[in-house]
Amino acid sequence: MNEEGCVTIEDTLVEIQRFLKLKVKYYNLDGKLIEKEIKGSESVCFQHELDHLNGVMITDSCRAQKISKNIEFLKWKHGNNDDE
Repeated sequence: MNEEGCVTIEDTLVEIQRFLKLKVKYYNLDGKLIEKEIKGSESVCFQHELDHLNGVMITDSCRAQKISKNIEFLKWKHGNNDDE
């Protein structure tokens, strides 16, 4: 598992499992069918964006513990630490 963020959810990282290699098929803007293998960060980004198209956000599958850590980070970052 790796930590992943999203520009639509500022200052949030979640642990999420992604495939590091995919075979994909899609149509380009000219209507031509493209079949190719993608690897590494391109594969991770592809899955992330496909999730968006399917209405899935990275926080939909994250653990409550990770959300809690992010809340503590945000409190610290914005100076709202109740522990002081």
